[in-house]
This record gives sequence, C-alpha cells and structure tokens, in this order.
Amino acid sequence: MRAAAFLCQLALSALSVVAANGAIARGLHPLVACTSGVTICFGGLLRDLMCGRDLAIGGQSYAMATGMGASLYVGLRELAVRGLPLPLIARTLLSVGAVLCLRAYDWMTPGKLLPTMHAFGAPPKKG
Repeated sequence: MRAAAFLCQLALSALSVVAANGAIARGLHPLVACTSGVTICFGGLLRDLMCGRDLAIGGQSYAMATGMGASLYVGLRELAVRGLPLPLIARTLLSVGAVLCLRAYDWMTPGKLLPTMHAFGAPPKKG
C-alpha cells in the first residue's frame, strides 16, 4: 500500500512540474504558470461535487504542495533564463523533490499541515 501511495505522490509532483512547464511553453506569465500547477488538484473537487460530498478544500495539502512545486520550478527557470546555469534536470528534480518532501512531512506528522474546512469528513447530507 505504501508503494501505491508513493507512486500517487510522485505522479502528483510530476504533474505539477508538467503543468508549469506547459504554461511556460505557451508563453504565459510566470504567475499563471505557477497557478497552473495547482489546477491538477481540481479533479478531486469535481469528484466531491459529483458524489454529493462536502468539498474537501483544505483537508489535504495537495494544492499547497503542487503550488509550491510549480512555483519553485518557475522560479528556478526564471533564474536560468537570467543567466544562472541550472540544467533542466536539476530544476525538475528539485521541484519534484520539494512536493514529495512536503507531502511526506504532512503524512508523517501527527497534526495536519493545513487545518480542515468546516464539516470536512462528515457524511453527505441526504435529501
């Protein structure tokens, strides 16, 4: 089970970098590229809406972790454009590693990194 959870976190971190890189490749502003790394988390929100659950915004630190990874990638790319010799693989590995470290920290600590929203985890309302 832990291997599957790790692969999910690895996919999450890789997708945050891919989304940020895709926005950069399209010539979007760096701020937009940073936020594009967060948009991959909205699949879970759509799932909650379709299932009639309360929205789990803030229940997990997925959005914060992917936002941090995408922002780090964009920031390192901006440094590379301005002359700091950072190869693409280093930027990618640092960004993916940052997301994995934040998710691991959230998973291993007894308290949650982000406080939950009102009624998070409550059963859906009927009727």
